[in-house]
Amino acid sequence: PVTKPTVTSDNSHPVEYNNTVTMTCKTSEAAEKILWFFKNQDLLIDNTRIGLSANNQTLRISNVSRLDSGTYQCKAINTVSDNISDPQTLTVSYGPEDTKIDPSEANTLQAGETLTLSCNTRSVPEIDTYEWFHNNISLQFNKTLSVLAVSSKDEGNYTCAAHNNATSKSANASVFIAVKVPAPVTKPTVTITSSHPVEYNDTVTMTCNTSGAAETIVWFFKNQELLIDNTRIELSPKNQTLSISNVSRLDSGTYQCKAINTISASISDPQTLTVSYRGPPDNPGNTTSLSPLPIPAIVGIVIASLLAVILVVVLVYYCRTKSSKVQSTTEAISRGTTHVNNGTQTNTNSRGSAEEMYYTTVHFEPKTQKARAPPPLENTVYSQVKAANHHGLPPTPPSPETIIYSEARLTCEGKSVRPPPTENTIYSQVKPTHHK
Repeated sequence: PVTKPTVTSDNSHPVEYNNTVTMTCKTSEAAEKILWFFKNQDLLIDNTRIGLSANNQTLRISNVSRLDSGTYQCKAINTVSDNISDPQTLTVSYGPEDTKIDPSEANTLQAGETLTLSCNTRSVPEIDTYEWFHNNISLQFNKTLSVLAVSSKDEGNYTCAAHNNATSKSANASVFIAVKVPAPVTKPTVTITSSHPVEYNDTVTMTCNTSGAAETIVWFFKNQELLIDNTRIELSPKNQTLSISNVSRLDSGTYQCKAINTISASISDPQTLTVSYRGPPDNPGNTTSLSPLPIPAIVGIVIASLLAVILVVVLVYYCRTKSSKVQSTTEAISRGTTHVNNGTQTNTNSRGSAEEMYYTTVHFEPKTQKARAPPPLENTVYSQVKAANHHGLPPTPPSPETIIYSEARLTCEGKSVRPPPTENTIYSQVKPTHHK
């Protein structure tokens, strides 16, 4: 019997139209006949490009083309047996060809958009080198080109160059890309149909007025992006108009809109919405007016309240002090005349300086007769004591009979020690006035 043959090739990757391929069927001497197969079919011999040797052992293909690519086998036959070889693959290299860029037509982009181009070609083997050019300046080596946030400088011709290292051939494709640059957006303004609507009764519509260059509008409430619930709060298709139905006090605050395009953005000044309401939130039918006060009024009320509290404290302290003094004076009058002993004592204050302190000892005696003012003496100081009026009557001018005098004799020089305290003794501190 014949042994299993094998197929060998002198060039398994020939270049189309440039190479000739020779394949040989190796088998035992017992083989009497050899047949060739291409893609599991009997090989057709045209005797122009494809030819066989005399015993069919050698197959020759000249000026190979991509159509010759595929599997080849040989079959050895004798009168008692036959055997077929394993497939031998022939791959013919060609290309690149039919190179194009997707999208292949001229395209216009808005500034800020992303440019994406893909280079496609037919080639065997697959293209391993792509190079992109912008206005003949090399950009990168990749099958796909991406340019983020295009601007006017990205406008121009884009070329893809595909190179096949197996065939040493290249192919190019080009496309023109235009970039449209919009004008910067102007600062928008917010207008409102009613800035003081009534809670649960009114619908408010706000409009964002901006230039035609704006592509997107975003709304803000109290410096936060506005949440749209699509039940009470709705936006127009292009977000230019904001509608709030059945406004509530929770809708009060500042509103802004932001206009955006691919090259710029601008936000409006705040527009304040103040919702007037009646009653607590859970009882909208209450007719008690609870309109909110402006902030300056609230601040004024707080300050006035604090001043009132301070004034009350001062008046209470003053009244208590005055009442205590009047009580002491009344007790002095009821006890009668006074005798005064003079003395001085040196006192050192908290700052370390010494000053003279004058003490007066007052003795009360039973009232026997009306006191008379003593004759004036040298270095005599008089004090007038008036009894307090507890009956709410208008004060009357004092008469000589109702005036009580106390005599304090001051020693100009020398120092003395305060006398020991005795019963019914009241001390008063008298400082002389120094005249320049």
